[in-house]
Amino acid sequence: RRGWVRIRLTILYDNTSLRDDTQADWGFSCAIELPGTRVLFDTGADPQILLANMGALGFGPGDFEFVVISHDHWDHTGGLDAVLEANANAVVVVPSGVSDELGNMVRSHGVTLKDVTVAAQLAPGLLSTGVVHGDIAEQAAAVRVEDGMVVLTGCAHPGVARMVAAARTLLADDVELLLGGFHLKSFDGPGVAAVIGDLRRLAVARVAPCHCTGAEAIDLFGEAWGESFTRIGVGWSETWSDASD
Repeated sequence: RRGWVRIRLTILYDNTSLRDDTQADWGFSCAIELPGTRVLFDTGADPQILLANMGALGFGPGDFEFVVISHDHWDHTGGLDAVLEANANAVVVVPSGVSDELGNMVRSHGVTLKDVTVAAQLAPGLLSTGVVHGDIAEQAAAVRVEDGMVVLTGCAHPGVARMVAAARTLLADDVELLLGGFHLKSFDGPGVAAVIGDLRRLAVARVAPCHCTGAEAIDLFGEAWGESFTRIGVGWSETWSDASD
C-alpha cells in the first residue's frame, strides 16, 4: 500500500514557533512517530510550555514509549519530570555520565532508565549514536527513512559534523535530513562556513537547524543549502512514507 505513512517528526519545543496556538521558548523537543512506537526526543525547558504545545499538536505526555535525552542540560530535560508523572511505562534513554540528580529523578517515577554508552538500536528504525565525546558528552538519534536517515541533534556540543559522522558510521546510509540544534551561536562566519564544508563532505542532503544554532548561522545554512534548507520551529512536521510495496 504505497503511500502509507510510517514515520512522522513534529517539533514540540523550540526558540521559534510556526503556529499561533503554540509557544516558543529556549529549548528543544521533537516527537518521533514510528510504526507502533512513539518517541520523545528531549523535553524542552518549561514543563507547562511543553505540555501545552503537545496538546495543541495532538500529543499527550503518556503517548511515548521512549524518552530519549540528548544531554543533561536544563533546556532539554526541563519537561521530563512532568512527562514521567503521566507516563509510568516509558523507557528513558540517557547518555552515560548524566548527573545523579537526573538519574534519581527518573528512577523515582519507577520507570526504566537505560544508560547508553555505545551505539544501540532503541526501537525498530531508531538508533542512538551512543556517547559522542567532547566538552559535553551527547548522543544523537538516527531514524531510518525511505531515502536514508534523519539525524536529530539536541545541541551537538561535541560538534555537529562529529555527530553526523557517528551516525553515518552506525548506519552507512545517506543523511536525508539533519535536524536540531547545531550549537553555532557563538561562531563567526568563517567558523560556520567550515562546519558547512564538513557537512557537505558528509553528504548531508537537507538541513533544518534550530534552537542553539544561532540566527546568523541559520541564515548561512539557508544560503548554502538553498531549496534543501528547511526553516523549522514549534509545529513543524514532516512525514515519510513506506515505499517498499
